[in-house]
Amino acid sequence: MNRYLQFIAATFVIAYSTAALAQHYKVLYNFKGPKASDGAYPIATLIRDSAGNLYGTTVAGGTHDCGPYGGCGTVFELSPNSDGTWNESVLYSFCENRVGSQCYDGQMPESALILDAAGNLFGTTIYGGTTSCPTNKTGCGIVFELSPPSAPGGAWMQTVLYSFCEQLANGICLDGSFPSQGSLTTDGLGNLYGTTLSGGMGATSLIAGGVVFELTPSADNWMESILYNFCVGGSDQICPDGNMPASGVTFDAAGNLYGTTVWGGFPRIQGEGTVYELSPNSGTWGEKVLYALRGSYRTPGGDVSFDSAGNLYAPIGEGGPLGNFGAILKLSAQGGGSASFYSFAGINGGGPASGVLLDPNTNSIYGTTVFGGTTNLGVLYRIGSSGKISALHSFCQRANCVDGELPVGGLTPDGLGNVFGTTQRGGKTTNGASYGTVYEVSP
Repeated sequence: MNRYLQFIAATFVIAYSTAALAQHYKVLYNFKGPKASDGAYPIATLIRDSAGNLYGTTVAGGTHDCGPYGGCGTVFELSPNSDGTWNESVLYSFCENRVGSQCYDGQMPESALILDAAGNLFGTTIYGGTTSCPTNKTGCGIVFELSPPSAPGGAWMQTVLYSFCEQLANGICLDGSFPSQGSLTTDGLGNLYGTTLSGGMGATSLIAGGVVFELTPSADNWMESILYNFCVGGSDQICPDGNMPASGVTFDAAGNLYGTTVWGGFPRIQGEGTVYELSPNSGTWGEKVLYALRGSYRTPGGDVSFDSAGNLYAPIGEGGPLGNFGAILKLSAQGGGSASFYSFAGINGGGPASGVLLDPNTNSIYGTTVFGGTTNLGVLYRIGSSGKISALHSFCQRANCVDGELPVGGLTPDGLGNVFGTTQRGGKTTNGASYGTVYEVSP
């Protein structure tokens, strides 16, 4: 995969007219939950291959029991049929390799997958792994690879590339712990980049910290390098450089990495979160806070995106002048990174948790929010070139939320004007409960 694939995808991902985007909404698949050995509760953005198959993760479900959710999570594939229906296949159920309460092969995948040219899938789980975790008996999380079968009909093979907390000192995982919900990214050499919610040299018993890491393949294993430790310049609970990166990192065309932290950002107060840049320099990486939130807006999360002019967009989960509904932050590439906000008002959305899609033809922005809309259970929205936010679809419009509710993940386009997504809950009930959906919106 190209080093700048994620930048290019974020910039040119929709190359068609989107004027009539949300005229048709269709549920492609209803998850059936753990009793059917199926997935449950998808929260990550889907990915799509060149054949039109969709891949994703569920945080629960599968063939192995991990407590109240009835499953340890899955990786699934949806394949289209000629008659418009879709087939779902569980490619992997986590906790195949279990010792006591610890799933050595991972537990609870929250992040989106990435796909390489050979058809291998890469992702993370927030729990599990082979190393001891001081704060969680189920493990501090892993990075994994899932390889397709060598012959049709065979099983996919899972490999744990890295288990976090291999470097433990004074109860802190110096190599990071609990991979964030943001997706991994990769460069042209096959190296993987991501973040952890906590750990690192800046973490304490009161500060989550977190790291940006790189995994480099070698002949027989993968080596982790820490590119940046958050909160290394702070004291007490004050982290001017950011604290707790909840999103992944995104490359720009020059090879710099960008992301967000949930907290931190101001010298003398805890801070409401940051947007940061990491730049390589002679084998090290330097961090720069591009924007620190303070006051009305707070809790940035979700991967950042760039438009063709180099402007950066990031979802802000809370705050705003129209109520506590959040916003989309735009940092201008011109004028020293000046900030503007597209603020949600509830009826048109609230609580954006995932990155956005950018349409260069109409200068429109598309995405989902976790709540808001006519039912307050989520919205698919459009921000036009004028800055107006419109709700294109409100979730849970149908009885018993059979059309899904709580779209935590973002949107995935197919290049023909259709977009795909998931809802964490809702869908047709199985044994009195609903476990989420995969949906399609077409013009």
